[in-house]
Amino acid sequence: MRINKLYIQDLNQHFISHISGAVILYNSDEKVIDNIQTYIMQIDHLFVIDNSEVINSDLINKISELPHSTYIFNGKNEGIAFALNKAANLAIKAGYTYLLTMDDDTSMPSDGIKNMLTQANEYGLEKYGIIAGQFDPRKVNDSVTLADYTITSGNLLNLIAYQDCGPFLESLFIDFVDIEYCFRLSRKNYKIIEINNVELLHRLGTRKQISIFFNKLIKKWASHSPERVYYKVRNCIYVVRTYEGIPNYIKLHFCKDLLMEVIHIIFLEDEKVRRLKLFVKAFWDAFIGNLGKINYK
Repeated sequence: MRINKLYIQDLNQHFISHISGAVILYNSDEKVIDNIQTYIMQIDHLFVIDNSEVINSDLINKISELPHSTYIFNGKNEGIAFALNKAANLAIKAGYTYLLTMDDDTSMPSDGIKNMLTQANEYGLEKYGIIAGQFDPRKVNDSVTLADYTITSGNLLNLIAYQDCGPFLESLFIDFVDIEYCFRLSRKNYKIIEINNVELLHRLGTRKQISIFFNKLIKKWASHSPERVYYKVRNCIYVVRTYEGIPNYIKLHFCKDLLMEVIHIIFLEDEKVRRLKLFVKAFWDAFIGNLGKINYK
């Protein structure tokens, strides 16, 4: 179903909402086209922002066949925050009210956006910044919940809230960009709402597994590159230090994640020395405020 205009309630007023979308590419393969096809007919216009260093001509040819879309090649990896800000500014300039933000590996149900907007309206929130789907299959149900934070992919970003709270923090480059923004929205009393029956298919890292205790136990986990772990650790610490009002249960959750990262590095991952060095560097850079893109050999 093509959604051009939906009447929804926002800030206690009814207005016509135009929906734009953004998908961020980075060395993406042609599978991204299949994912885009799941939502492109649910929005008015799609901005395809490519952070790859080299143009994939075959992929670009397929993207050029997509309806109501604009492809933008950055020429280098500027980070997820930079790409999101570019898309948001283009959407605002074009007069859109919402921006659907998608990773290249995420797909959406055919009626996902309609359901997200309809249920958010029925929930009766007076002020919200993000309407999100549900990427965790364990939490898929018919409820609507308020969240402390959510991932970027599969969200409808309220561009009025975006203009009020400012752009995504580009110095984080990647990882915790979404979480930091959710905390910033909360500071201005914007809500993050999750529509739990809109199930998103989203891949988190490379899935690895190992058999231990004579194959009686199989350990599975999402593995990231050493550099990606650096951003995760550095930005996590930076965000926790920046937002002092974060509830303790969230801080405890982040601490557990960092502890599990150390355990994975020591017992499960490859490149242990490089990973541990980058883990320590991440702590140091977070405390001295050394953000931006990593420059480490």
